[in-house]
Amino acid sequence: MKVTTSKSKNSESFYIAKSYINNKGNANKQTSLKPQYARYQKSV
Repeated sequence: MKVTTSKSKNSESFYIAKSYINNKGNANKQTSLKPQYARYQKSV
């Protein structure tokens, strides 16, 4: 499992990559994005 972060001025995103070998012996990679919203949000 590998975690990569991507930062901008107002937000930060986390990409989680999972690598595994299935029952047939094929290597697979699954990547998912987990956004983390702006740290400073205006209250309504």
